[in-house]
This record gives sequence, C-alpha cells and structure tokens, in this order.
Amino acid sequence: MEDQSKEQPKIDAKTDAKPAVHGSRTSPERHRMIFAVLAYVLFLIPLISGDAKKDEFVKYHTKQGFALFIVSLAIQILERALFWQFVFWMPILELLNLALLVLFILGIVNVANNKKEPLPVIGPIGDWLKI
Repeated sequence: MEDQSKEQPKIDAKTDAKPAVHGSRTSPERHRMIFAVLAYVLFLIPLISGDAKKDEFVKYHTKQGFALFIVSLAIQILERALFWQFVFWMPILELLNLALLVLFILGIVNVANNKKEPLPVIGPIGDWLKI
C-alpha cells in the first residue's frame, strides 16, 4: 500500500493564474468589435443601440457600412430597372454585386485587424456621411 502521507505540493495563488492568450480581447474591446462588425451586416444596429455615438471606431465602421448599403441599394434599383430593357447589363451588375461582397468581407477584415481604413472606391461616401 502506498504511503498517503506524502505531502502534495502547495499551489501558489500568484503563479496559478491562467496565462494570457495571445490575441485575446477584453470585454469592452470585444463589445466594440462586435458592434463594428454588425455595422456592416446591418448598419442600423449600432445606431439604435447608441454605440455609434459612444465609440469613434464603431462610428467609423457604421459610416462605411452605411455607404456599402447605399451603393448596394443603388445597384439593386439599377438591376430591377434595367432587367427587361438591357439584358446585356446583367453580367456587369452581377460583377458589381460580387464586388460588394468583396467590400463587405474587406470591411469585416478591417474590423478584425482593428483598422480604420476606408473601403476601396466607396470609402469616401462613408466619410461624407453625417451620423
């Protein structure tokens, strides 16, 4: 039978702390990142919650998301208006829709990298908007 009287090593509370994970974010930073990403999905969410007014980072990406929405809406209107008259416009409009998807992904990548960079081509529209 083993001797159970062996003493277990004591764990020091100071050294028992979990190591910080590289790239982990604090709760307020995660909150701001979530709302900045939501600005691209549906720009109204940060506006309604008030986060666009509280945080410049969220406000910037809300403006970029709103610009993306405006351009997307304009392309959809053109697509509906030109469908029956000029069928040859359809491939061009579909390429524009694909470009919007790329801009959407680029905006989310900017948020993930904690950057305030304007979206290519439509970024100046976001800078012009007053939110």
